[in-house]
Amino acid sequence: MLNSLTIRSASDVWVRLGIVLAVLALVAAATTVFAFLHAFDPDPRPRFSLIDQDGRTFTEAHLRGQWSLVYFGFTRCPKVCPTQMSKITRLTNELESHDLDSEIQPVFITVDPDNDDVQTISGYIDHFHPRFVGLTGEPAALDAAASSFGALTRAAGSDTPAFHSSAIYLMDPSGRLIDYFPFEATVPELRRRVVETMP
Repeated sequence: MLNSLTIRSASDVWVRLGIVLAVLALVAAATTVFAFLHAFDPDPRPRFSLIDQDGRTFTEAHLRGQWSLVYFGFTRCPKVCPTQMSKITRLTNELESHDLDSEIQPVFITVDPDNDDVQTISGYIDHFHPRFVGLTGEPAALDAAASSFGALTRAAGSDTPAFHSSAIYLMDPSGRLIDYFPFEATVPELRRRVVETMP
């Protein structure tokens, strides 16, 4: 007869398996969304109007004329966001040695506006590359921004954490969304793909 410890252990295994399958499904969904956007919009140019870490309006027009790396996340994210933000920081530092016409611009966009106000985002991005721009805004504006990139996001609820796909998006100087990099991509892989894309 199974004891309670064995039952709990089996239950934990199923819960963990369910989480892994859910993450894999979300990654597949994000890939499908990105592919869909490119299939039906051969020249995708995200549009958004948000608020930066200094309280000023910031739109996609501010990114024109430079390459940009854009990431959706939230400041209370325990692991995925710090990992991706650190990758962007390392990648930005490495790309500074590449002969670019302009500096690459890293951008963080929150998916948790109830908890990530201007001051919170300002303090958060201070831990990463000094050129990071941090953006927040009204829920509808953030949802529109995420949809424009094809990013999957969900704001935090009363009993659920915020959710976001973990991709890093690459925009060219014309404001065109041209590539995205999944969580599994390493910094050397990111650098190779970005450099190959740039003229």
